[in-house]
Amino acid sequence: MPAYNPGTGFRRGNRRFGRQVHPITKKVTGHAGDDWPAPEGTPIPAAYAGEVKEIRNQFNPASGTGWGWYVLLEHSVRGQVVKTRYAHMRQRSPLQVGDKVVKGQVIGEAGSTGGSTGPHLHFEVIVNNTPVDPSTFDFPDDDVRNDGNWAYPFQPLQYKGDEGQTQEIKNPLSVLYYESLANAESGAYPIGSNGIWHGGLHFDRATAVMLNQDVGVRCLTGGEVVAYRVDGKYPVSSYATGDAEYSTGFVLVRHKLQLPTAPRAEGGDNAAQGTGWQSQDASVK
Repeated sequence: MPAYNPGTGFRRGNRRFGRQVHPITKKVTGHAGDDWPAPEGTPIPAAYAGEVKEIRNQFNPASGTGWGWYVLLEHSVRGQVVKTRYAHMRQRSPLQVGDKVVKGQVIGEAGSTGGSTGPHLHFEVIVNNTPVDPSTFDFPDDDVRNDGNWAYPFQPLQYKGDEGQTQEIKNPLSVLYYESLANAESGAYPIGSNGIWHGGLHFDRATAVMLNQDVGVRCLTGGEVVAYRVDGKYPVSSYATGDAEYSTGFVLVRHKLQLPTAPRAEGGDNAAQGTGWQSQDASVK
C-alpha cells in the first residue's frame, strides 16, 4: 500500500509537509502537503478512486500566496473519509464537481498558478479535516488481491506483455524471482552470512536491478494491519569504519487461512479414514 507518487515527469521537491520558511513570504509557516516539481503541462494522476468535491482558483494578492487552480477529491479509504488536494494547476481542470474518478486518472496539468515560484504539484492528504503527512499515508494498492491469491511483493522492471504493458507474474516459483533474490547483497533465508538464524529475505539495491522496488511494497494477500512502526529519526550504529543509520520500522499483517474440506473417502467414513476434521480458520502471522 504505497504512498502517493505522481510518477513520470515529477520529482520529489524540497518543500515537504511541516513547518518551514515560505519561499514567498520568507516567514516560517506550516506547509500542509508535499511539493512535486514537474515541467508545466505534466499530467497529474488521482491518488485514489473518488469524487470531485471542489474546483477553485484561490489566490491572495496581498500576500502573494494561494493554491491557484486546484482540485479537491473525496475518497473512502479503509472506511474513513479522506480528501486529497492537487494545487497550482496550469489551468482549470476539465472535470466537474460531482464527477467520479478512478485511481491514476488524469485530473489536470502541473502549473504555477497562485502563490508559486515554479511549475509543480502541491499535494495534500486530509483526514477528518486535518492535513496529514502525505508520505506516511498509504493508499490501498489495486494490485493487491483479496480473493485468496498471492501477490509477489515486487514485479519485474522489464517484463512486458503483448501490448507492451507490465504484466502480473503470478507464479512465486518463477526463475526470474530466484535470479533477482540471488543478486541480494545480504539477508538470505534461513541462515544469514554471519551464521545466525535469519527468518526472512532482503530486497536491496542489488535486487532493484531486476525488480520495480520504487513503487512500494505490495501486501502478499488480503489481511488486517495489526501493528506498525515508522521511525521519525533513524537510529545510528557506530562501527570502526564510521556510523551507519538503520531502520526499526515495520508493518505486521494478520491473514486468515481457510483450510479446505477434507476429501471424503469412497465407501468409508471420514473419521474412520483419519480425515474427519472440518474446515476452520487459523490465524497465520
